[in-house]
Amino acid sequence: MSGTPAGPGDVTTRLGRLERQNRRLRICLVAVGLAVVGALFFDVRPAITQPASATFDTLKAHAFVVTDQNGKPRAVLDLLPGGRPRLLFMDAAGKPRAMLDLQPNGQPSLALSDAAGKPRMDLSVGNDGQPSVILADAAGKPLVDLSVGNDGQPSLALWGAAGKGGAALILADAAGKPLVDLSVGNDGQPSLALENAAGKGRADLVMPVGGPRLFFSDAAGKLRAALVVGRGDQPALRLYDSAGKARLEVGSTFLTYPKQGGGARTPESSITAFDKTGTVIGRWPTP
Repeated sequence: MSGTPAGPGDVTTRLGRLERQNRRLRICLVAVGLAVVGALFFDVRPAITQPASATFDTLKAHAFVVTDQNGKPRAVLDLLPGGRPRLLFMDAAGKPRAMLDLQPNGQPSLALSDAAGKPRMDLSVGNDGQPSVILADAAGKPLVDLSVGNDGQPSLALWGAAGKGGAALILADAAGKPLVDLSVGNDGQPSLALENAAGKGRADLVMPVGGPRLFFSDAAGKLRAALVVGRGDQPALRLYDSAGKARLEVGSTFLTYPKQGGGARTPESSITAFDKTGTVIGRWPTP
């Protein structure tokens, strides 16, 4: 699907390019600062009175540098290699914080960096009209990629701190209480959890190695029902009492017989009932 976001490798490449541009810019700004100081030191010409204001139809230059009252560059409008325009804003410490430029393929890009100069957000629009927003951590690793494909389909990709797994999407109500948690654990296993307004888990869908499992809980958070596909792709529905004890199972289940010293698995089309101690009190069809 054309709305599929870029992979973490592509995103990391884009963020790395922005960080290299920031480093090159800091070197250029040091050179500009030294040039300004030198000009002020060696310029001993008599001061020429300038008009209070002037109007120009056209003003041409290769670069414009705006400085603060202390002579520190705070904004730069220049051209990157290949003639690509760039507008850059720096903080009081001279760190690049915002950059608007055109990529080599002509697409516009807005990058926002933290106080250390690390790109943390990248907003761009591809030549095919596909917009995307990328959010990264302090190490420059992409964590979020929100985009809209040229077919109009939106997509959201989440990565963990290592660029894989360990990501989560949380949806909350108007009061800020989480209601939906869609995540991929550090072990690579996906899960979906639904909670009520009181913060009690009511439904969980997980995908362990053994097979998918869907759990339902009551208002107190007690497990009351489970739909599972176990080992050997055996499906089963289990119902639990308020104490969390399995009382009814529909489908294949493994029953142990302590007196006989063994056990057996029931057919998929069977129903087994248990008392609160786990003892079988009914089984259909009867063996």
